[in-house]
Amino acid sequence: MAHPHSSSAESSATILVRYLADRNLALDLGTAARILDAADLHSTTDMKQRARNLKAALTTAHVELKHTHVLELVAKLEGYASWMRAKVASTQHTDRVYFLQTVVEGVTQGHAVSESISDAVSALLRQAIDLIPTRAEPAFCELKRNSQTIVLDVSLANAPWFSLSIVAMNKWQAHKNGQAVVTPFDEAEQRQALLRIRNNIEQARPGALVLRGSVSERLGPCHYAVWQLTNLQGSLQRIISDERELFLMFDAIACASVEQAHCALRFVGTNDSLDATRVWVDSAGSESRTDPYTRQEAEQDLQRFLRWRRALPGSVASAFQAIAQGGGSKEWAVKVDYEKLEAQLQQREMSVAELARAIGVPYRDIFRLRDYEMADAELVLNMASALDLTPTNLLKETTGTLGFEIDNGGMLLRMAAGAQTYGSLMGESVAPALAEDVRVQLQNCIDWLEIAAMDAVTDGPIERRSEAELAQSLDGILNDLRQAGLFLIAGRDIRFVNPYQDAEGKQKFIPLNALVLSVDHRDATTRALWRPVGSGGRPAGAHS
Repeated sequence: MAHPHSSSAESSATILVRYLADRNLALDLGTAARILDAADLHSTTDMKQRARNLKAALTTAHVELKHTHVLELVAKLEGYASWMRAKVASTQHTDRVYFLQTVVEGVTQGHAVSESISDAVSALLRQAIDLIPTRAEPAFCELKRNSQTIVLDVSLANAPWFSLSIVAMNKWQAHKNGQAVVTPFDEAEQRQALLRIRNNIEQARPGALVLRGSVSERLGPCHYAVWQLTNLQGSLQRIISDERELFLMFDAIACASVEQAHCALRFVGTNDSLDATRVWVDSAGSESRTDPYTRQEAEQDLQRFLRWRRALPGSVASAFQAIAQGGGSKEWAVKVDYEKLEAQLQQREMSVAELARAIGVPYRDIFRLRDYEMADAELVLNMASALDLTPTNLLKETTGTLGFEIDNGGMLLRMAAGAQTYGSLMGESVAPALAEDVRVQLQNCIDWLEIAAMDAVTDGPIERRSEAELAQSLDGILNDLRQAGLFLIAGRDIRFVNPYQDAEGKQKFIPLNALVLSVDHRDATTRALWRPVGSGGRPAGAHS
């Protein structure tokens, strides 16, 4: 229900001047406005406190009124005929309204104001469900929040990305000095709203996973869950910041049940088991708090994963890849530094949506770099050209790339398909006595991979080695490394070279797909899902 009167600062000052004039007290409009600013009536919904604030401000300005007159004046300033009517109205309505904004592909599509958080959440859910096209559409819906705002950022595999936000605002003073006056949510209402958003989206659109969807029943609703997972051998420990990472780990071990194990809960899978503990971090990141991770809560997390996995049209990994890299996923990618990109856009007073239009790609192809970082060479070159930069000005400064442990020669051949240049590194754990032998073996790997690449592109009646023969030769190298307690990691990267300038003197860049091989010591670790290649290793050589 709308307030019966929404007066500006000028009309409020006029009401004050006229009220005092009726009591033979003279006051100019400027002084009246300063008194009202000092009273800051809309800092509270308690009508009696408003009266006390106004009386204090009047006294400071040497204006004395009886308390009953101040109460009556507060009522008139709020648009009510009498104090009693104002008092009744103040008990019937909260001090908040809820502002819902919709942004699709970086462009604001509209907004609405609701009188209750329940109505605002209903409107948000209607829009979210409409914008996720099918029940099985893979989507990540990140549920961000602080004490005054709820934001649902939705990234999809095959549809426009969008963001829906609810902001709690002061009902009586939606704007002050041209700025929105936000106000905290009621914690119980916010907790209920977050759970309602999570449950309704995951029920109506089972292919959508709500990230940061865990809400503490005992702590404030603005705390996020963080998990620490340890496998049974103790060789793998990971801090998991949201359900996206957590459910990837569940999928990797084929998790099917939860057990109580000593001081932790254990997620049990066919391939491995993971002991889990949980802490809560507040949305500002200023503190973390422990809270018992109950078996019931762990079961709920597992059931959310199982429902999501069943709803997907393909595997969990393929859903992740489709959202992270888009429908036209490329086999070779490079890490982009989104903060660098944002800084360049700010310098040019340009938005992500404008950059996307300038290079002819969907907004989401650029915006996904914020979370997933990986871009193909064409996107990097187009962004660099539009911003008049070299590609390296947009890339993440890193000494390594994502690498996968190589099981056999066939796997290495598949990883190398499309490589145009090669590099090699030795992990710091490799003993100096083995260094020369390792360099030789790495070069042997590269030699065989170059032979395979040459055979793949050469025409004519020449003798070619079969893929089985090439894989067998690589298997021999891998076996030699294993006998020395070593293992091989391969990672893909893109390197940009600048071979020439165009007629206008502008530098032209060519991307080269680079396969980076690394050798490390097996020691006491078990197989990892992935390792950084080249993070702290010693160069063993490079070959184009």
